[in-house]
Amino acid sequence: MNGSTIPWRWQPVPESGIAAPQAAVAFGDVAESLLKRLEAMSAERRSALMLTAGERLLVALGPETALPWVEGVEYARPDDSIRQLWLPTKWQPDVSTDALASALDARAPVWPMLIWREPALIIPLNRQLPASDDLLADIRRRWSGAYRS
Repeated sequence: MNGSTIPWRWQPVPESGIAAPQAAVAFGDVAESLLKRLEAMSAERRSALMLTAGERLLVALGPETALPWVEGVEYARPDDSIRQLWLPTKWQPDVSTDALASALDARAPVWPMLIWREPALIIPLNRQLPASDDLLADIRRRWSGAYRS
């Protein structure tokens, strides 16, 4: 085993320890529903949000009160000690986040980053953009073109 690899697993966060979400995370059809919800929101309400998107993935970041609710969306938050490392609100690594961050930095040194449980992904958060009408239209165009068969 090299210095950038550590064995670890996800474990549930105790109910009393679940932190306030600061990001809504959606995949597949839920990402499409989240995009529709964002498109329906007023520009003023969306102004508190930043977005990052990928293939069948949408992450909206912002204060808990600004995050949209959509059935199936899951939530994330920055780690208490490593603020550039984002985690699901209901799951945590069974190793220290300091050790995990060091290993991740050796593998994928793009910060901030979100590590996700299922599907198991490292999601870079370094290209967040304001949730503007133009950005939503661009995401819609990209997704529409990507899923035509």
